Amino acid sequence: MLLRLKIVSSRTWTGYLVISIALAISAIYELIEWWTALLTGESQRHFGHPGLCMGHTIRYVLAFAGSLAAVVLFSKYHDRRIKETEEKQELVQHNA
Repeated sequence: MLLRLKIVSSRTWTGYLVISIALAISAIYELIEWWTALLTGESQRHFGHPGLCMGHTIRYVLAFAGSLAAVVLFSKYHDRRIKETEEKQELVQHNA
């Protein structure tokens, strides 16, 4: 959407934003988990992955790895689909 609407013109910036948004969503989840633990009086160990002292770190690493994999694996497919959509729109405008 950012590329199609020409908000961001560089694929590098788009990839950076995709990864940043994934990490931001992961951080929001951690804050909600923490606030829930504070409000309920429960230990944070009851949420997410009990027994893992590095559970939040693991979730951040997985969010980063997943978003990076998505950017690397799907960026060319996404670019092709954008190009096809733009060509179809030009064809429709030309025929109208």
